[in-house]
Amino acid sequence: MKSELQPWMRVVRAVVLLVALATSRESLAAGFENLTITIRPPVCFGNVCAILVGLPGYESLPPALLAEDGTLRTCGSAGAASIATASFEPRGKSRLIVKVRSNRGLVEKNCNPVFLPQKGIKSGFAYRTYYFDKSKMPRFLKVVLRDRKTGASRALKADVPPVAPISDYPCEMFVESFGSYSRVRNLYLETGELYTVCFQQPVSTPYFPFFEISLINRGNSSCSHVWMRSIRPDGQSIVYDYGPAPVVRPNNVPGAWKVQVLLEDGCNRYDLWVDH
Repeated sequence: MKSELQPWMRVVRAVVLLVALATSRESLAAGFENLTITIRPPVCFGNVCAILVGLPGYESLPPALLAEDGTLRTCGSAGAASIATASFEPRGKSRLIVKVRSNRGLVEKNCNPVFLPQKGIKSGFAYRTYYFDKSKMPRFLKVVLRDRKTGASRALKADVPPVAPISDYPCEMFVESFGSYSRVRNLYLETGELYTVCFQQPVSTPYFPFFEISLINRGNSSCSHVWMRSIRPDGQSIVYDYGPAPVVRPNNVPGAWKVQVLLEDGCNRYDLWVDH
């Protein structure tokens, strides 16, 4: 019986190798061979954590993959495994379809060229930010890109790192002090990117148990969605808020404070104020 099965095994192996070779060639032909994946440590705002997924090499994809194609059907959905962003619109007709899964199930399926991963100024490569409930964080994310016309595809998988300690975030800019208040004017935020702003809370402000940190929306857009959190000098207390112009009122402690902001969607120009 064993000798009778061997020819069939050879045939099966040959077919598997041919399919693998054909798939590899299709991937190369589609320009997927330069794609890689990076996942930054989650940033948590209360019970919501943001994970930035980077796709270096995405810019090398043929433009035809990202263009609207009227011959294709619309597609897309947001899975129950993630928290969909406020403006998520999955419908589109690009040749490229991006499907993201985790160990908990579907995160997103999208063929809308506007909402596919985009290249950012700060990130330097194509990325997309996903939001998860803190109690349901995924262990890994798997991104599959497929050309809907040719069937060529590329699967990329990476583990989700643990949440980074506060000390891992260096100060990117400092708030300018004007005595009774401090501010950063014209703070430009890129969607999905985390910004860390630092300021020195003086010892000479013990009159109130708390002080105020506010993000002023210069676009006057009520439909913007921004996450902001303040971090005490010892890193032991984090106060957060969410909305078009978030405000936090942490306990008044002198020392070097950090404020972190992440634009989910909407207006990208703000002023950051610290009222002592």
